[in-house]
Amino acid sequence: MTLLCFIKCFVSMGISWSTYKLVLADKKSFLFNRGFLLVSIVGLAFVPFLSLPSSVAPVVEPMMPQIENIVDYADTLNEAPKEALTEAVAPIIPEESSTSTFNWMWIFYLVGFVLLLRIIYNLAKLSLAAYKNHGHSEDDIRIIASNYKNTPFSFFKNLFLSSEQMEEGLPEEVLAHELCHIHHYHSVDRIVVELMLLLQWWNPFAHLLIKPLKENHEYTADDYALRSKGTSNKLIEQILNYSTRTNSNQLFQIGFAQHFVFKRIKMIKGEGSTASSLLMALSILVIAAITVSFSNFVPEIEGDEPIDLEKGKMEVIFENPNHILSF
Repeated sequence: MTLLCFIKCFVSMGISWSTYKLVLADKKSFLFNRGFLLVSIVGLAFVPFLSLPSSVAPVVEPMMPQIENIVDYADTLNEAPKEALTEAVAPIIPEESSTSTFNWMWIFYLVGFVLLLRIIYNLAKLSLAAYKNHGHSEDDIRIIASNYKNTPFSFFKNLFLSSEQMEEGLPEEVLAHELCHIHHYHSVDRIVVELMLLLQWWNPFAHLLIKPLKENHEYTADDYALRSKGTSNKLIEQILNYSTRTNSNQLFQIGFAQHFVFKRIKMIKGEGSTASSLLMALSILVIAAITVSFSNFVPEIEGDEPIDLEKGKMEVIFENPNHILSF
């Protein structure tokens, strides 16, 4: 992994994040926004390592200058003493590479390993809670009794509720909100982007892109709850109610975090429109332009038959039969 690849990742994600903030951030095209953010986080991380073929016409050079160089070089070898010839063909020993790059890469992988441990810890925490506190199942969804004083949240097909919520039940708006997370596989997005941070932890734009993806999940769930259960006033009331509670797992849930409540209320009240086809096309064009601009192009020489270097070898014999050069 070279410095150039890091620079390409930084610049490409920066362009993508800027495009999202300027064009899509306040739009209600939730599904398209989700796809754009996922492509920006996952796809653009690999673009600098992508090799695309590029056809190049073969360059045919005149043979006379090459033949003249061969003859001149042959005359030089015939006139040179043996000691000079020995020095001319002496093997070149490459210099030992510095260990600074090696040590630097170890630091890079060490930070990624620490982040991996964080993901494993949170997954193990959720899995253990699901195993110990399994309540019951409804429509293929497992209801988990959580011991934490937290807001309800879902992870894959597991719905975590506090003991109080298990007894009283959830308001229809909140339940519909969580069911949307489950049915739209938002947990898969969270796992994928967290794994991508193992490679892009150093890139501030990767973190900036992940935040709106999590917000988009909440906008989508709010929109689903609003269309299926209740009115906007009831939904806003429930958001304000649950926003006062603590959140136990920041890795997978920001739904009722206080800093995000006002954004959700603004979106619920309808202060925003769906992105037009022109804006969507512009966003796709930006991603395509980034892919083409930051990919590595491997030249391929056009021609019916590949050049066989062994078949095209030439031998030049000088006046002294002991001096034979192959080209």
